[in-house]
Amino acid sequence: MTRLSGLRTFVSPTVIHFSSALGIAALTSVPLQTTLSLQVLMLAGGAAGALYTLRTLASMYRMDRQDYVPVAEDWLWNGFLPLGAYLALGVGGALSGARPVLAADLIGLTALLLVFIGIHNVWDLAVWITVERHERRRQREAAARESAQPEASMPDAATRDTGALEVPALEAAATRAPGEPARCTPPARPLP
Repeated sequence: MTRLSGLRTFVSPTVIHFSSALGIAALTSVPLQTTLSLQVLMLAGGAAGALYTLRTLASMYRMDRQDYVPVAEDWLWNGFLPLGAYLALGVGGALSGARPVLAADLIGLTALLLVFIGIHNVWDLAVWITVERHERRRQREAAARESAQPEASMPDAATRDTGALEVPALEAAATRAPGEPARCTPPARPLP
């Protein structure tokens, strides 16, 4: 579960982007919306989204590099494109009184861009989780095979005393989870 803890950095912003696009669509569809109320709402939404995206960028920068190392595509789709979209939303709100057609275009473009960003990021997360799960399963199977096979050069505790591999020691090694410490079972000996 440790390697998946970095997902929080990428999942929450995607939900925020979808919610923002839905909120923009809902707010611009209100029949009694005034120019001033639209300005205030879009400026506030743009500022809040930009601040949240800056927080996401900071989280990506501080991420544990053993969990995941963000690549250029992550910085673009999870940081810089959303930041640009929220800044465009704020500009659209600011221009809604002086240039209403340009403002409407910017606000609509922002909503569309946030939907595209959300779709891309959800797809990217789904592919990453699928690949990561497969890789973790492969590592567990490799560790189980490795622990089930005794090394020829170094006999384990079960073979040192009796010269033969004891079945309980082999079963314990095969059922041990990766990362779990090995339990040394003393070999079975006949009572004197």
